[in-house]
Amino acid sequence: MINEIISNIKNVWGEFGFTPPFPENMKVLLQSRNRIILFFIDPEIGNFPQVIVKLNRPDNEKSWHEDYVMHSQKIREMLDGAMKDTIPRMEAFQLQDSITGVIEKGIPGYPINVITKIKENEYHKFANWLVEFQSYCSVNQLEISPGFIENQLERITSEYHFRNETVIKIREVFYPLIGIQTSIGWLVGDTHPSNILINKGAVGGVVDWEGVSENNLSIYDWYQFIFSVVIENVKATSRSLTHAEMMRMGSDLLFSNPKTKLAKILNRQTDNYLISKGLNPELKFNWFILFLVDYYWIKNKQEFLHDLLPGIL
Repeated sequence: MINEIISNIKNVWGEFGFTPPFPENMKVLLQSRNRIILFFIDPEIGNFPQVIVKLNRPDNEKSWHEDYVMHSQKIREMLDGAMKDTIPRMEAFQLQDSITGVIEKGIPGYPINVITKIKENEYHKFANWLVEFQSYCSVNQLEISPGFIENQLERITSEYHFRNETVIKIREVFYPLIGIQTSIGWLVGDTHPSNILINKGAVGGVVDWEGVSENNLSIYDWYQFIFSVVIENVKATSRSLTHAEMMRMGSDLLFSNPKTKLAKILNRQTDNYLISKGLNPELKFNWFILFLVDYYWIKNKQEFLHDLLPGIL
C-alpha cells in the first residue's frame, strides 16, 4: 500500500511546487484515530510535513473526498497572492483495495495555542485573515428578516422538539438582528485553533477543509473558532467534565463572566471582527445564539440552549 501512496505523491509532487524527483530519504510519521494520516517529511527541506496523506477505508468516502477537494481548490482559485498560499493544494485518490484518500501539500507553521503562552496577536491575525478570506468568498448578502427568524424557529421546533418557552427566549435574542445585512458564502467549516497555522507572526495556512460548505452566514467561521478555543481551554483544565458541561462552561467564559485573559482576548477580537464586517459588536451574543441554532451541531441542543439562555439574559 505504501508504494501505491508514494506513486500517487510522485504524480503530484511537481504540481505542488516541489522540484522533482521525489526525495529518497523522506521520513514518514503515522497518526491514527478515526482514520490514518501519514506525514511525509524531507529533512533537507524542513521539519514540517511536505505532504500529508489522509486515508479512509469505506469506498463511499470517495465522493466526499472528491467534493471537499474540489470545493477547497475552487476557493483557492478565488484568492490572490499570499492568501492563495494559505490554502493547501490537494488531490483525491483511490488505492486498488478501495481505500480512498487525499494528498495535501504541507504548510509550515504551528497551531494557535489555547492553553499556554496565549498570544493575542495570533487571534488578531486570524480574525484579519478571516475578514480577507470572506471578502473573496462571500457571494451574497442576507438581510435578517422576521421571516428568516420564524423559519429558524420553525425548523428547530420540528427537528429538536424545542419547548415553547425556549423558542420564546430565542426569539427575544434574535429580534435585535432584524434588518441587519450580513454576508453569506463559503465557509472553511472547521476553524478549530489546531487548524490555524501561524508562521513568522502571520497566518501561514488554514488546514483540514473537510467541513467546507457554501451558502452559510460568513460569521459562523469566527464563532466556531472562538467556541472551539474556549472548549479546548476548558477541556485542558477540567478533564472530568462531560462535553455538555464543557460547552456550558465555555459559553459562560465567553459571555457571562469574561474575566480570564483568554476570554478578554476573544471578546476584544470578536468586537474587532464584527466591526470589520460592519456589524455592531454589542450584538455578539445574539450572533452566537444564531450560530448555535442554525449551524453548530450539539447533542441535546434543546436542553443546552434551554439551560444557557436564562443564565445569560
